[in-house]
Amino acid sequence: MDLDDFKIINDTHGHKSGDELLKQVTQRLNGLFREYDVLARFGGDEFVIMLPHTCRDQLVQIAEKILKHLQDPFTVDGLEHIVGASIGISFYPNDGEDQETLLQNADIAMYKAKEAGRNCFRFFSADMNEELKRQQYLEQKLRLAINNNELSILYQPQYDLNSAKLIGVEALLRWHIQGKHAVSPAEFIPIAEKSHLIIDIGNWVLNEACKQSVLWKKQGADIHIDINVSGHQLNTQNIFETISNSINKYGLTYTDIGIELTENMLIQTNENSLKNMEQLVNNGTSISVDDFGTGYSSLKYLKQFPVTIVKIDQSFVQDSPTDENDRAIIKAINAMSHSLGLKVIVEGVETLAQIEIVKELGSDYAQGYFYAKPLAPEDVIKLVLHKNTTAL
Repeated sequence: MDLDDFKIINDTHGHKSGDELLKQVTQRLNGLFREYDVLARFGGDEFVIMLPHTCRDQLVQIAEKILKHLQDPFTVDGLEHIVGASIGISFYPNDGEDQETLLQNADIAMYKAKEAGRNCFRFFSADMNEELKRQQYLEQKLRLAINNNELSILYQPQYDLNSAKLIGVEALLRWHIQGKHAVSPAEFIPIAEKSHLIIDIGNWVLNEACKQSVLWKKQGADIHIDINVSGHQLNTQNIFETISNSINKYGLTYTDIGIELTENMLIQTNENSLKNMEQLVNNGTSISVDDFGTGYSSLKYLKQFPVTIVKIDQSFVQDSPTDENDRAIIKAINAMSHSLGLKVIVEGVETLAQIEIVKELGSDYAQGYFYAKPLAPEDVIKLVLHKNTTAL
């Protein structure tokens, strides 16, 4: 069992408060178990629970009780904190005949619970083990991807909804293992995050985007490029220094490169990262909040952090021509963003009807298959120089 979001509480309020919270969690859960059951802190905010002579149905009931008992707030130093838990379950002997295997498989199931949204439980299955083997295989291959020239970048055009002019592109990372098919970013990006390979990969993307910007300028096109920055990059690197070094190396300006962050990343941003972001914006770098509407969607974060652009997630766009609720959400995000002086990009537009709706509702920019799929660099320059806007 791993406590959800404990790190945020620990980092924000200090280790003393974190230790007190762990004690209160233990005290609250102790009453749920029999005298021969074992509840032990395994390390950090991770616990191991051993339940002899317990069937699957009983385990479901116990896991549900644990999650229910953690729903009520904990009071530490006069402040209330709410923590959930992600629980992974393995059985002896079906899921392992020794403690190491049982713990490993329970750990795999616990991470599947986290991936499922947290504050839930999952039983280990053989499929999870096969998935783990694939993840380990991909991680090994990913460590060699840069040196093997397996990574590439496609660029998705972004357009002004009113003038129908290209205003920039988003850099999208792609990976083809040599001699094999492409690996989806949805699969390899989480692996890169978990293994911290995302730092090297992120730096590679920044370097390649800068080189491409220079090349386009030489070809007569001044194209703004947005790159995606991970939470690890933001909080372990001096992102201002990293971007500054790259643009200075290639003779670019801060306005040539923008960065995109997700809502959930903003919540975990530390003070140093916040200062770095402010320096970037003050020098002209745009900072976009990606997938807005799918996370916390809090005005607090838009007000607190130096973002310049909000990107509305495509899930609100798909049915917008027929769904009044989606239109209401898009309209509200536009009004909220504009009142804060922010621009709005709509993602995933595929039809003329969607374009007309998001334009009518006040969005500024849009990207999606209606305009173009992610393009190779040579196709982007053709689009710009030959003004290939037939989709418009």
